[in-house]
Amino acid sequence: MLNFFKKYKKPNFESKNAKNESIKGTKGESGTGENKKTVSEIVESKDGKRNDIASENIEDKDIEAKNIVSEINELFNKKNYDEVILRGKPFLIGNDEDSFKIKNIVALSYFNKTNYEESLPLFEERALKKNDIESLFNFLMSLMLCKKIQEGKEVFNKILKLHKCLLTPLPAAELALPFIRYYYAYGLCDAGYYKEALEQLEILKNIYMQIKITDDTFLYIRGIPFMYNTLDLAEKVFAGIGVNFSNSYYLISLLKNVDKEGKKYIKTHYIKKSLRNDINN
Repeated sequence: MLNFFKKYKKPNFESKNAKNESIKGTKGESGTGENKKTVSEIVESKDGKRNDIASENIEDKDIEAKNIVSEINELFNKKNYDEVILRGKPFLIGNDEDSFKIKNIVALSYFNKTNYEESLPLFEERALKKNDIESLFNFLMSLMLCKKIQEGKEVFNKILKLHKCLLTPLPAAELALPFIRYYYAYGLCDAGYYKEALEQLEILKNIYMQIKITDDTFLYIRGIPFMYNTLDLAEKVFAGIGVNFSNSYYLISLLKNVDKEGKKYIKTHYIKKSLRNDINN
């Protein structure tokens, strides 16, 4: 996972999101004969007890759903998103745990196809049910990429509140608050909300200045985005505002407070030669 930010500059979902939701499939056939009844067609006997056929169909439906979760999870990890959507669609109407797992994987498939409008309602439904950081984060990114900025701000604030009362470890480093701030800022920048994006980048800058160490591994395991990714985004934000990034207070502040490797990277990639010579002198 250390290649996450090196490979992707825009918000992206790795296959681990699907893996986190997967369960092992049940061996054997799920039963798809023409005479098979759906759950809605279950009947009861005169004494109020469900008959054997009804019980069998419930069990068959559960087994089929579990098999589908396993199947589309494997397809997702192979990046076969169209097939995930095709196989998962018939199961999107359910409200049981397996149905929500299927909805999540289908939503991630739509997202990775850049079909954010289709992923949005599925992520929203899951976020309303789960109300955890992972589901809200997925919902947030779909909102931002659909340019629904006001709704995105509301979801981001919910995430902030959940982080304040977090009692259990997060399932992935990318769900740590600094990472979420980065992605949120990226969405704001894409939508042209440069000043709001800069507010998040200021917080990230202060984190780098406080810890000083800019080593990728050191940052990642602490749930902090790589500094050079943050700088790339900051450069876009400053360009949107109309300020020269290479002469900005943002870079100067970091230069004075990060480690030797961080200083070298900033000077090499961002600082103008004239300013670089002034700093060296």
